[in-house]
Amino acid sequence: MRLGVIIPAAGKGSRMKRRQKKQFIDLDNKPVLQHTLAVFANWRREIAQLNVMVAGEDIDFCRQEIVSSLDWSTTEEVEVLQGGQSRRETVKKGLAALAADIDSVIVHDGARPFLSFELLNRVLSSLSHYPAVTAAIPIKDTIKKINEKGLVEETLDRKMLRAVQTPQAFRCEVLRRAHHRISPEVKATDDASLVEMLGEEVLVVQGEEENFKLTTPRDLFQARSYLQNKK
Repeated sequence: MRLGVIIPAAGKGSRMKRRQKKQFIDLDNKPVLQHTLAVFANWRREIAQLNVMVAGEDIDFCRQEIVSSLDWSTTEEVEVLQGGQSRRETVKKGLAALAADIDSVIVHDGARPFLSFELLNRVLSSLSHYPAVTAAIPIKDTIKKINEKGLVEETLDRKMLRAVQTPQAFRCEVLRRAHHRISPEVKATDDASLVEMLGEEVLVVQGEEENFKLTTPRDLFQARSYLQNKK
C-alpha cells in the first residue's frame, strides 16, 4: 500500500468568531494545525505524501512556521498547497496532487488536533477489506426529524445513528470516481457521503470522544481544558 494523506485546512472558521482562522489559533503554544500534523509525523514511515491544503494567503506561513517544525524524515514528502472555496473542492485538489503511484488516502480535518495513533490505525487497517472507512461515535441525545415548520416528523432510533468524524480512509480510485461522478452541486459535508452516493460500501469504525473538531469558542475552551488535564 502506498499511502497519501490530505489535510483540509483552507476554511475561514467563521463560527469560531475570531479574526484568526481556527486552524492557526494558539493551543498550548502551538497552532492547532501543528498539533494535527504532529500525529502524522509520528506515522511518517507509513506515509508517501502528505498534502496540507490551506488558503493561498496562508501557504508561506504554513510552510515556514508549521511544516518546518515537523519531525519528518524529509519535508519533500509534505506539500503545502492551495485549497478551494469549499471543503469538497479542497479535498479534490489535494487528491489530484497526489503522486500517481499512491493507491490509498486518508482525509483528516486540520481542526481535529487530538487524533490518536490507535484510531488512525483502526481506520487504516480496515481499508484492506472495504473501499471506504470512517470513524464515528454513537449519538447520546434523542434525535428528531422535523419539517420546515419545526414540527416533529419522526424520532430516529439512536442505536443506529453515529456522529461522523475524520479520519476517513479510501482507495484512491474510489474517491476520485466519487468526486468525478457526483455533481459539484451536491452538498456533501464529508467525503464518505460522496462514496455512499456511488453505491459503494463505507465501513464505520469506533471513533473517540477526544477526537472532536474545533468549530466554536466552546470547542476551543474544551481543547484547552483537555490539554491541561493531560498535563
